Amino acid sequence: MKTVAFVGNPNVGKTTLFNALTGLRHKVGNYAGVTIDVRSGSLKGENPSTLSLVDLPGLYSLTPTAPDENVTVQLLFGRTQAAPDCIINVVDANNLERNLFLTTQLLELAIPMVIVLTMSDVAVKHGLEIDAQRLAADLGVPVHIVNTSRPESITALVERMKMGDFHCVYKSLSDCYSPEVANVITDICGLVPTTSSILISTQLVSDEPSAWLTASEKEYITSGRKMLVDNGHDPDTVIADHRYQYIGRLRAISTQQSRSAKTTISEHIDAVALHKFWGYTLFLIIIAIVFQAVFTWAQYPADAIANGMEMLAKWLSVAIPPSELRDLLVFGVVGGVGNTVVFLPQILILLFLLGLLEDSGYLARGAVLLDRVMHRVGLHGKSFIPMLSSFACAVPGIMATRTIEKTGPRLLTMFVIPLIPCSARIPVYTMVIATFIPVSAGPTWGKLHLDARGLTMFGLIVLGTLTAFVVAALVSRIMPSSTADGFMLELPPYKLPRLLRILRDAAEQGAQFVKRAGTMILAISIVLWFASTHPKVDGQTTAAYQRTTYAGRIGTLIEPVLKPLGFDWKIGLGLLASVAAREVFIAAMGAIYQVDEGDNLTDETRGIAVGQRMLAQRNDTTGAKAYDLGTGLSLLIFFVFAQQCMSTFAVLKRETNGWKWPLLQASSFLLLAWMAAFLT
Repeated sequence: MKTVAFVGNPNVGKTTLFNALTGLRHKVGNYAGVTIDVRSGSLKGENPSTLSLVDLPGLYSLTPTAPDENVTVQLLFGRTQAAPDCIINVVDANNLERNLFLTTQLLELAIPMVIVLTMSDVAVKHGLEIDAQRLAADLGVPVHIVNTSRPESITALVERMKMGDFHCVYKSLSDCYSPEVANVITDICGLVPTTSSILISTQLVSDEPSAWLTASEKEYITSGRKMLVDNGHDPDTVIADHRYQYIGRLRAISTQQSRSAKTTISEHIDAVALHKFWGYTLFLIIIAIVFQAVFTWAQYPADAIANGMEMLAKWLSVAIPPSELRDLLVFGVVGGVGNTVVFLPQILILLFLLGLLEDSGYLARGAVLLDRVMHRVGLHGKSFIPMLSSFACAVPGIMATRTIEKTGPRLLTMFVIPLIPCSARIPVYTMVIATFIPVSAGPTWGKLHLDARGLTMFGLIVLGTLTAFVVAALVSRIMPSSTADGFMLELPPYKLPRLLRILRDAAEQGAQFVKRAGTMILAISIVLWFASTHPKVDGQTTAAYQRTTYAGRIGTLIEPVLKPLGFDWKIGLGLLASVAAREVFIAAMGAIYQVDEGDNLTDETRGIAVGQRMLAQRNDTTGAKAYDLGTGLSLLIFFVFAQQCMSTFAVLKRETNGWKWPLLQASSFLLLAWMAAFLT
C-alpha cells in the first residue's frame, strides 16, 4: 500500500480536501494550528484501497520551528518512519508566492508529487487568473484546480490518484540558488553522504539545528553557515531570498491580474470588525449574545429533559418494589446522570453558535483583535488558537500549543488554559445560577429585558478569560523567556456558515458529553449513592445518619477547610468528586441529596431537582437555610478558578514531560479559588 501525504501551509484547505477524498469528518478551522496530530484514511469508495492518505500538520517551510511542524518534517525526511511514497501539495491560489516557497522545497525531496490549487473561486473574484498548465510545465509536476464545495472538481484528481499518476522531478539547486550558495550546499552534502541537499538547505537558515538531526549533520550545518558568512552571505536570509526570487519569476509567467482588485465585502466588514474601538465593542456584544442565547434558547428543551427524567424516576419508583435496587436506579442512576444530561441543550447551543462564528470567518478576526492584548501579557499570537479551543475543552487546547515555537510562551499558554471557561463548567454554572439567581432579576429597557442569569453567565465567562490574561501577565514577569513574537494568520473571506456541518460537529461533541455521562459520571454517581447510604444505621435522625455514612465521614473530614467559604460537607464532597470532571459536581450533588431531612419532595421526585433540594437544605444546628445567594456566588467563583479536571492534569504532565508544571498549576489555582471564594 502506498502512502500519500497531504502537505501545505496552514489554512489552505488541506484538511477540507482530505475529508472530501476520505469521507472522514476531521475538524476544519479558519486559523492555523487546527491539525495537530497526523490523521490517516483511505480513498472514499476504494475498498480495499491501495492508497493510505495521511493529513500532516500545516507548516510554512521545511525548517521546523514548532513541535507540530517537527512531526511533518521528520516524516517527510523519513526520520520517524518511511517517507511517503507520494505528496499532494495543497496550495492557496490567492497566496501563490508564499505557498510556493514550501512547494520548491518539496520538489527537492524528489518524491512523486501533485499540486492542488484551492480557493481558486476567491482568486477569480480578485481578478487573478492562473495558468495551471503553464505552472505545471514550469514546475514539472501536475497541477489540479479544485473546489471542495463542488465534488465534480476533484474527479480528475481522484482518477489520477487511483492510477498512481504522480510525477517525480528533482528540482536542481541551480534553479533556486546562485552558484556560490549551491556549491556550499553541495560541498556539505558530499561530506555527509546520508544527508540530502534539501535537508542541508533548510537547516542552514537556523542557528539552532533541529534536535532530531545526527551529531555529524549538526556539525556540518554549523560549518556550512560559516562558509556562507565567509563568502559574504547572511545564512539567515540568503537561501530564502534566492528561493523567493525564483518564485517571483515563476509567478510572473504563470499568473495574470486581469483587472484591478476591488475592495471586497470582507474588507468592508473588516473596517468595522477590526477597528481599534468598534472591533472590540462588536466582539464583546457578539459573545454576550451567545451566552444570553445559551440560557434563553435552552430553557424549553432543558425543561423537557428534566420532565422526562422526573417521569422516569416516578415510573421506576412504582414499577420496582422498595429495595436497594430501586434506590440505586432512582437516586444513583437517574439522580446522578439525569441531573447532568439535563444541561445538554446549553452545551449544544453553545457549540452551535461558536461553530457559526468560526465557519463564517469571524473567529479569525477575534484572533487578530486578541493578539494585540496577548502580546502585552507575554502570550504568543498563536496562543489564541489553543485558548479558543479551550472554550470547548482544555485538553485539546493544551495539545494545540504545539504550534507555538518558543518554549516560554508555550508553557505560559498551557499554564493559564485551565482558567478559560470550558464547556464542562457550563452545566455547573447553569445549575448554580438557576438555583440562586432569581428569574425576574436583570435590567429592562422598554420591551428589552436582559435575563440576570444570562448576564451572570457572561460575567463568569469574562472573569475567567480576563483572569487568564492577568495571570499570564504576572507569570511572564518571572519568565523572561516568555517574551512572544507575532504570528502569521490568513484572514479568510466571510462566508455563509455550512449549517449541516456545524450541526453535525455540535452533535458529535454532544454525543461525547452523553457518552461521558453514561460511563464516568454514571460510575461516580453509583459510587456516591452507595457511599452516601452506607453503612445502614437505624434509630438516627437523617442529618446524623448522613454524617455516619462513608460519604459523610469524608465530607466531615474536609469541611473545616471549606466552611469559611460558606460550604458544608455535602458541597465539599461534590467538589472532591468534580476533580474527575467538573460536570460530575451535579451528579454528585444529585446522589448526595437523595435523603435530606425536611425535604418536602416525594420519593418519586427525589434524585433530579438538585437546585430545589439545595435551597431546602437546613443548617443541622440552627435550622436556618444552609445556603443563600452568597453561597451560590462563592461556589461559582470557586469553579471559575479551580483546576478540577484530571484529564487536563494528565495531558499537561505529558506535554511538559514532568510533574512540575501540573502540580504548580493545580496548587496555584486551588489556592486562588479558595481565596476568591472566601472574599466572595
